[in-house]
Amino acid sequence: MKRICIAAALLAMTLYTVALAQDPDSVGMRTIGGADDDFGYSMEKTSDGGMILCGITASYGVGLRQVWLVKLNADGDQVWSRNFGGSADDEGRYATQTPDGGYIITGTTYSYGAGQGDLWLLKTDSNGFIQWCHTFGGAGNDLGSCVQPTTDGGYIVAGRTASYGAGMSDQYLIKTNSLGLIQWWRAYGGAQDDYAYSVKQLSDGSYILAGYTESTGNGSADVNLRHIEANGTLAWSRTYGGSDADYGASVEQTSDGGFILVGETHSFGAGGGDVWIIKTNPMGYFVWSHTYGGVGLDGAYPLERTADGGYIVGGWTTPPNSNNTNIWLLKLDRLGLCTWEQTIGGVGSERALGVQEIATDSYQILGYTNSLGFGGYDLCLLRFDETDGVVEPSISKVPASPQLSPAFPNPFNSSARFSFVLDKAADVDLGVYDVMGRLVQHLALGNYSAGEHQVALDAAAMTSGIYFVRLATGGMTATRSFTVIR
Repeated sequence: MKRICIAAALLAMTLYTVALAQDPDSVGMRTIGGADDDFGYSMEKTSDGGMILCGITASYGVGLRQVWLVKLNADGDQVWSRNFGGSADDEGRYATQTPDGGYIITGTTYSYGAGQGDLWLLKTDSNGFIQWCHTFGGAGNDLGSCVQPTTDGGYIVAGRTASYGAGMSDQYLIKTNSLGLIQWWRAYGGAQDDYAYSVKQLSDGSYILAGYTESTGNGSADVNLRHIEANGTLAWSRTYGGSDADYGASVEQTSDGGFILVGETHSFGAGGGDVWIIKTNPMGYFVWSHTYGGVGLDGAYPLERTADGGYIVGGWTTPPNSNNTNIWLLKLDRLGLCTWEQTIGGVGSERALGVQEIATDSYQILGYTNSLGFGGYDLCLLRFDETDGVVEPSISKVPASPQLSPAFPNPFNSSARFSFVLDKAADVDLGVYDVMGRLVQHLALGNYSAGEHQVALDAAAMTSGIYFVRLATGGMTATRSFTVIR
């Protein structure tokens, strides 16, 4: 059922600092990532006023993809970044802070465990260093989508299992103690696919579980809400949907003891897929719902309660005559009615998968984009202030003085990227030097315009060791060190 993988994960963990592509004080969107695809999937507040981000990186680490954990301070600046995984494919889906100041993470690992993919549960200290990790699953594909600390000091983990249960895949719920050791587990579902995306512990110690089911209901898939007793026994299950496919993503308890869900509906609304907000009473019976969207594909994942008693929803919307999606932010009142909405996007595709209220009428959004950044897709962050109006993404920023970013990744084997930013057009000499001060190669030489520029270093002919990259322009110099490993 589970295997401990502390040693392997410690060996596989790489410590690095990722260069931020933009300064949030000067542009609306910043990206974090490298040369390959990198995604942000969850964002939660931390006790110091900052945020903890969780996602997937293909740019860093030893495997195909790795679990990615990024800590931000209260200003939205990166404090540290960690990745975890082995030689195969590993994914981070959700992370939140634990009572001791550390972090609990869940996702999927194909590098460790018993089956094709196993649910992975990882615990770190406050600096993101692994304290323990466990895998859960059998011969099939098993994954984690959400984890929460519980009042007894343990954890509740939700996801999907194809190893256990009645159908093709079942909703998977695991209760552990404070060390991640299993206390009980349950699989809920029928003959088809059933998936749990979100879990919350209620004040009486029971749990509310949200996702979708293809085993019961009206359509090919229905939104599914389950109330689970403290020992894992199913108290009740409700489905909501029409003749087509409908999916539940996130759930919050409301002040009247009922629940509010957000998801995506293909049965109701105006287009190929619409955002669906559902309100229930404490027993899960339907009270009201609203759909939001146009003729294209629209959907939402995160829903958070706001200080005014309403809700903020993050998702995506497809503009007319486009195959790309934009980040979509919707502010709802207590009754789920939209008071304002905002779309933010570039020339490519963006989606919001995390949103938090950081001050009155001010919100931080997490997602991914291929409009900006260094790779195919990059994790993206933006702040939207309701009173300041629209904040447009920008690809480059003009600083007060020239700047040189660190190499990334660092250390590296064969290649790395560097970026420099000029306050005005100028002659540039960007060179790589060894520890003896000898020029190894020029990366940039000539006149460059104001703004950001990126260059690549091919290190195939370089030996292992420490090197320096130096930017000389306009009478100033800036130097960064990096390491090549063979």
